[in-house]
Amino acid sequence: MNYTCYTWGVGSPPYHAVTRGIGVEGLGCVLAGIFGTSSGTASYTSNIALISITKVGCRRMVLWSGGIMLVVGLLAKLCAVFATIPEPVLGANLMFMFSLITGIGLSTIRIINLNSSRNQFVLGFSIFMGLAVPNWLTRHPLAIQTGFTIMDQGLMGLLQTNMFVSGFLGFLLDNTLPGTLEERGLTHWNYFLQAHQPKSVSSTTKESPEDICYNIPFGMDAIKRWSWTKWVPFLPTYQGLRRTRKVSV
Repeated sequence: MNYTCYTWGVGSPPYHAVTRGIGVEGLGCVLAGIFGTSSGTASYTSNIALISITKVGCRRMVLWSGGIMLVVGLLAKLCAVFATIPEPVLGANLMFMFSLITGIGLSTIRIINLNSSRNQFVLGFSIFMGLAVPNWLTRHPLAIQTGFTIMDQGLMGLLQTNMFVSGFLGFLLDNTLPGTLEERGLTHWNYFLQAHQPKSVSSTTKESPEDICYNIPFGMDAIKRWSWTKWVPFLPTYQGLRRTRKVSV
């Protein structure tokens, strides 16, 4: 989401929208566990690729897509229609989509100084270890033995995930190896965040189209009237926890 907002120059999503999205995703995982599904709900990076291809990021389109999926899941005849799609067609679709995801992922580092040997090492080492470590653990499934079965399974699950290994090492090296803010691209990123600082919504503030698109679809008039809603993190009127100091005169 942050990448898409950055690409289109509309600013980062407000805090209440991010909090609400994470909460709803967690609620979806809880419901998936209650109904006994094989996996929980998750936000996939393929959505970013689809938005980049179609140039459509409308929330109404997402709602319609979810409704279509529910209908298809309940009607076996429609499922059979999608099952008849040839595998080469699906393979070509996946190749195109994941190629675009890879390109989008690499384009996020364009704000850093790629001529720096520090950044070259962080980038190359993270990608290499993200490919090597999971492959090595797949060939040696008994390499991790801490004495606790649950811990062994958890570590194996994490270290066999390419994205986790690369992301963790990149995060660790970028925050431990010395480097200037400009070299790391933080100067440009901080300028972007300050230029698109999200604002809280109240009954007196005039909302921009960017703010309205992150509001709750219903009940906004009542939410703006109630004063206690400014303490609820997932509502648009959230103002944060602020400490007040007593000034002695």
